[in-house]
Amino acid sequence: MQVEPSFDQVPFDNSGEGNPPLLRVENLTIDRGHCRVVEGVSFQLPQGSHTAIIGPNGAGKSSLIQAILGLIPCRGRLEWLGNPVIGYIPQKLPVLRSFPLSVVEMVALACSCSGKLCKQRVREALHTVGLDQKAHRPIGVLSGGELKRMLLAYCLVLQPQFLVLDEALAGVDRAGAVAFTELLQKLRTVYNWTILQVSHDLQLIREQVDWVIGINRSVIFMGKPGQVLQGDYLQRLYG
Repeated sequence: MQVEPSFDQVPFDNSGEGNPPLLRVENLTIDRGHCRVVEGVSFQLPQGSHTAIIGPNGAGKSSLIQAILGLIPCRGRLEWLGNPVIGYIPQKLPVLRSFPLSVVEMVALACSCSGKLCKQRVREALHTVGLDQKAHRPIGVLSGGELKRMLLAYCLVLQPQFLVLDEALAGVDRAGAVAFTELLQKLRTVYNWTILQVSHDLQLIREQVDWVIGINRSVIFMGKPGQVLQGDYLQRLYG
C-alpha cells in the first residue's frame, strides 16, 4: 500500500514492504529543562529500511536521536523488536582527536571477543572501509571522511542490526560524503541494517533513503523522498 504524505494526517506505516518494524515510536515527547523540544512524535522503522530525519536547526532532531538511544529521558513509548545491537556514528567523535589511540586500537574497542578472532574482525572491517593502510596511524591525523569511515569500521566489528547517524557527514567534503554514503548503502544490503539518519544533505537523501521524516519539534510530514523533498513540504518545514 502506498501512503500519500499529508500535513494534516501524518502516515504512521512507512514500510510498504510488509517488513515488521524494528522500532516503533509512539507519542514521544522530550523536555529540556523548561523547554519542550520534541512533542508527540510517532513513526516506525521497518527492518532493513533507511529513514532520514530532516528539519531546521533547533528542531529537536538530535534530541530525538538521543532519546531513542536512551541517552536522555523522554515520555511516550519506544517498542523494539527483540534487543537489537545498535551502532552509532555521531557528528563529532566523543573523544579528543589528540588522544593517543591508533585507528586499529579504536576499532578494536568494539570487539566482544579477544585474540585472533578480534584481530581478524578488525582487519576485515578496516579493509571494507578502505583504511587497512592507515590502521596504525593516530586517529588525530585522519581527515573528516576517514574518521567517519573509521567509526563505520567500529560499527562493523560491533555487528549491529540498527545503525544511527546523527549528522555524521557534517564537515566532510562532497566527494567524501558521496563515497561514504555509497559504502553505507552497500553494507546495508549485505547486512540488512536498519538505518536512521539525521542529515541536512537533501540531495544525498533524495538519492539514497527510502523514507523521509520532516520534524520541527513535532512531525510535519512523512513520505518518500520524491514526494516530500519539494515545494510546499519543504516550505512548511523550514518556513
